[in-house]
Amino acid sequence: MLKIFTLPLVLYFSTCAAALSANAVCVDLKQKSGFSFEGTLSYSIFVGPPNYEDFRKGDSPEPTYILKLDAPICATGDEFLNPSEPFDKIQVYPADSGTTGRFLSRDLRRLVGKRVVVEGNSAFGAHTGHHHASLLLPITNIAIPFDPTKGYGTAMTTVQAFYMALGAANGNEASKFVVSEKRSSGAFSANAITNQFLPNSRVFY
Repeated sequence: MLKIFTLPLVLYFSTCAAALSANAVCVDLKQKSGFSFEGTLSYSIFVGPPNYEDFRKGDSPEPTYILKLDAPICATGDEFLNPSEPFDKIQVYPADSGTTGRFLSRDLRRLVGKRVVVEGNSAFGAHTGHHHASLLLPITNIAIPFDPTKGYGTAMTTVQAFYMALGAANGNEASKFVVSEKRSSGAFSANAITNQFLPNSRVFY
């Protein structure tokens, strides 16, 4: 009876694995630069050398920052990663060991537990005991992602609309977002905005 179910089960799990890989977005690691990922940042201390087993037995601690992605991805172009095996964790660390790296280390500590966007270059697959996620990324920047919904119900939406009108070179539309007492004449009137602000509107971008 066991033999009867063995083949269907193998086919089922093979199909599931293939479907998961097909749905995952694959990153080409051969491009080397311009990598950007968004997820939740966490901090863990892993067991390090010499035996990678137990701190209490003399193995050194390895503090590590891990970015947990919302959905699994896969990667191509690296001998240590199988494109058919998706993953959802990336080990991140400052790419620079100088002043920039110290600022990034500070930001990493500050942003633990938060949703962040990281940018970096030269991502690679894990291949030593010091690597604690499938993909490693030396980062050049980390930030809180912009959330447009934070402006809902606040004056921020008015400011956004004003600058959008400036960006569209439309003084009449921009003046609509200025209080009526100031838009009828003076620096914030439609004509003044058109003549004075729009030629220099590039400063807002």
